[in-house]
Amino acid sequence: NSHAWRSVGEPYNLGVWSTEIGGEYLVRRTGFHNQRDDGAALSRRLGDLPLALEQAAAYCEQLGVSFSEYLRRIELSTATMLSDKRYAPVDYRNQDTVTSTVSLAMKEATRIHSAAEQLIVYASWLGPNPIPLFFFSHGALFLRPLGNLLSARGPDKAVPLGQMLFGEGLDEAVAALRSFALVERFDIVDTRQPGVQIPAIRLHPLVRDIARAHWPEDQLPPVRAQLRAAMSVAVGSCDPKFVEAWPFCDALLPHMDVCARVDVDANLFDRSSAEKILFDAATYRHMALAAFHDALRDMTSALALFELQSGPDHFRHVSVIASILHSQGRLQEAKATYEKTLWLIDKLPSIFTDLLRAKSLNGLGLVLLDLGELSAARSAFDEALGGGARFSDERLTSAVLNNIGLVLRKQGNSAEALQHFEAAVDLIRSEDEPKAANLSRHINNLALIYEDAGRLPEALKLFNEALEINLDILGEDHPDTAMSL
Repeated sequence: NSHAWRSVGEPYNLGVWSTEIGGEYLVRRTGFHNQRDDGAALSRRLGDLPLALEQAAAYCEQLGVSFSEYLRRIELSTATMLSDKRYAPVDYRNQDTVTSTVSLAMKEATRIHSAAEQLIVYASWLGPNPIPLFFFSHGALFLRPLGNLLSARGPDKAVPLGQMLFGEGLDEAVAALRSFALVERFDIVDTRQPGVQIPAIRLHPLVRDIARAHWPEDQLPPVRAQLRAAMSVAVGSCDPKFVEAWPFCDALLPHMDVCARVDVDANLFDRSSAEKILFDAATYRHMALAAFHDALRDMTSALALFELQSGPDHFRHVSVIASILHSQGRLQEAKATYEKTLWLIDKLPSIFTDLLRAKSLNGLGLVLLDLGELSAARSAFDEALGGGARFSDERLTSAVLNNIGLVLRKQGNSAEALQHFEAAVDLIRSEDEPKAANLSRHINNLALIYEDAGRLPEALKLFNEALEINLDILGEDHPDTAMSL
């Protein structure tokens, strides 16, 4: 199964079976012809691995156990169930089991590179999805040696993992694991930005289960803490507020969910790391995926962790929660939350809170606009505009100019609305970001005012530009894209 045979000949990839073939094998091997659906489910759970399917079939046939019952039992202790030699095929390597085969492969991979087993054991406690390699290259310094938890022995077992993965070490460790078919290496191709390809590895589900069995339960909290710290560094390398970072956020997202879970006795550093992960996950879900329910859940959890450290009545994360509530259409709750944010900010006035105050005023103004309170919305925008200009925040200034244009258009003042929309578009275009997140909204609003004025060719050109940007950045399923159609 080694990938590096091209000096000898053209490699032929021996993959696992399909679920259909695996399920059919279980049915024919056991004679359980009335359990085809359960057989397919069991094959899927075993990753369609032929050796595992043979062990499962032998177990079910000899004990008269149904596929569904075997599936229940294997969930309780996968590695133990797959280590029983009584149900291993007699003609396979002296009745080697799945567990013994995988464990031996891990040992042999570690002979090639001393970080191989540690890498796969750590990877097993992330999510089941493909794992971007930049998680390890960025966060390896926080992954401590596993020492006696490893099956391999030798002087390298105490060397920091970050040191072993430095430079070409990560690629070499992955190559060692690939030599024994323990991981698959490939590129994650982003659906919205196909030009972005992110190197990643994927573990077979049974390899993942057996690697996890290296850790006794009492060792898990510190291991989770190390993964959490590594993840907080990895997410710091891809800010979800910027479109170009979204492919990397998307690759990390399922693993962020795993690492954000905090143990009961977590210390201050653990909670701070989890708070950072939850904040970035919520921001990505809100901005890129329009997954507002999950975004609110994550941001509320981030706020709760922060309040454990700093107490209640702090503005951190509150304005973002208000923005998510607004996206959900919960206008009165969003209004009250923005007002709470401004009240909390005013309790701690400083140069560091003035810009956040301006951003919160802009958010409040948008809620008031949707509530039909046009005069109050205009007052909030005017006050926010001063903050954006004072801090030379062109994104905020552009957004507020656009939003004032929305008020003016609703008030029937098309001429002034046009001036504000044009100024907003010109300002955000000057940032030299042809696909800035807010640009499509500003362009769409300018197109609407052109349409109102009967300038249809200009309006159509801008509508098409806004749609193209949304399709490229957000994809066809995002609400903003639907509004552009």
